[in-house]
Amino acid sequence: MRGIAFGADFAAIGVVCSRWASLKQNGIFISILTLFSSLSSAITNPSAGALCESSWGWPSVYYIHGIIGCILFSLWLILYTDHPATHRNVSSVELEKIHRNKTAAHIKMDSYIPYWAIITNPVVLVVWLNALADIGSGIFLLTYTPTYINAVLHYNVGKTGAMGALLALSHIPFKLVTGYLSDKLK
Repeated sequence: MRGIAFGADFAAIGVVCSRWASLKQNGIFISILTLFSSLSSAITNPSAGALCESSWGWPSVYYIHGIIGCILFSLWLILYTDHPATHRNVSSVELEKIHRNKTAAHIKMDSYIPYWAIITNPVVLVVWLNALADIGSGIFLLTYTPTYINAVLHYNVGKTGAMGALLALSHIPFKLVTGYLSDKLK
């Protein structure tokens, strides 16, 4: 199930970046939008550890995270629109900055996407392979670090959650700096 969710996440990131980011800010948009794995681990690990040690016990982790997930998804549905031109809070100045130097394909609401050309492009294939290695290793570390801290290093569940969050938090500055540099370096 996690793979399906990741596929949807990256499709959404691509759409949001192409429609909402200016050409000068694509790198920082991508870095911010791909922080979800690190941020979710940094938030959920310590809160899950605290909930497990509370009187509510480990089942509360699933219920509370489920409720928060439904609330966040509802906010997304309420606040997000596919196109900045149809969003009530985007001014004409902001819209011009978003669309500056973009082709009609970026702006058009129902443009043709050359899927076959994309999936047969060697550069795209190499990027996908690197992304697979990066995501696979990152998810492996974020998933199994708390197990290692608890089972091998013998820390209690509360400390395990907090220490597991440190690894996730360490990714955030690097993503933000590389996103910024991607936009600024020529």
